[in-house]
Amino acid sequence: MEKLGKLMYFPPNVTDMIQPIDAGAGRMMKYHVALQLDKELENPAFLSKWTDGKFSARERRILITKWVGNAFDEIIKLGRVHRYFEKTGCLLRIDGQPNRINIQGLPEYRFEPQPKFIINLSSEDDVSGSESSFTDDESNFSEGDDSDVELVQGNSFPLTATPAEEKSVIILKLNEEPWLRGIMCPDRATVHGHEVPQDCIVVLIKEILDPQESLGTDNFGEQIGIGSYSYFKKSQVKILK
Repeated sequence: MEKLGKLMYFPPNVTDMIQPIDAGAGRMMKYHVALQLDKELENPAFLSKWTDGKFSARERRILITKWVGNAFDEIIKLGRVHRYFEKTGCLLRIDGQPNRINIQGLPEYRFEPQPKFIINLSSEDDVSGSESSFTDDESNFSEGDDSDVELVQGNSFPLTATPAEEKSVIILKLNEEPWLRGIMCPDRATVHGHEVPQDCIVVLIKEILDPQESLGTDNFGEQIGIGSYSYFKKSQVKILK
């Protein structure tokens, strides 16, 4: 059986590095929508109607459309969308200036040319020279056979690679009080393009136990919060059993 094509695999937990939406746009949309809801809830009349579930379907659609529209308007201000694409190394320019295509955290990674899939469409019902044929080469095609798939060599990852076992952790403040919960990402050596210090480890933040403590902003001016990657001193990270 001849090879039909090639597959490329990215390592786990990198969508925030290569997808602009995951890099912050989705989280910022939720943040601004929630902020508008919080402001509306300060109105006693709105609060009463909201908690009693008295909004009609039409009213809810109008509110959601308004909030999402306002949130998107906030995101596109001050070049936020530009920053998300620049942050993930997916920035293509139309003004002739140099593009910035460099996957964040994976500086040595390169995209292989898209492979050609060769499919033999010949059958009793097939007409020779049909325009639907992909190539002039012939090979047999079967589905579900792993032997038909070849993985791109070089900077790709083994076909048998599986994501590392997720380990839930708790982050302690300097006074050893619980601060955050998250998922440990020991394989990540960079965050937002910066190397992680040897005495630190990267954590995907899942829950903020002390909302009074600010996590600050990342190198792109985005608020660090739930869904963000950040690194902490190893002495602050405790694995949950």
